[in-house]
Amino acid sequence: LVTLEDLAAGRYGIVLSQDARLEAVQQRPFRPVPVTQRAQERDCSVVEINVEGGPLTLQISGASSSAILVAMIRIRD
Repeated sequence: LVTLEDLAAGRYGIVLSQDARLEAVQQRPFRPVPVTQRAQERDCSVVEINVEGGPLTLQISGASSSAILVAMIRIRD
């Protein structure tokens, strides 16, 4: 689990260094945030999410190793 505090509202791309399942929740009580698969390569996975402002919690599961790299970038409209 990873929580990003004070995230600005908007559309974000998330890159995982290997194939894995990503779930996202936001607000309290938690509400699921839809995750859209954009690309899946042998060595990485790219998803897109739209978030409201505030904290965002990511849960990553199903990775083939115990360590995974995560990059997140805001996508401008």
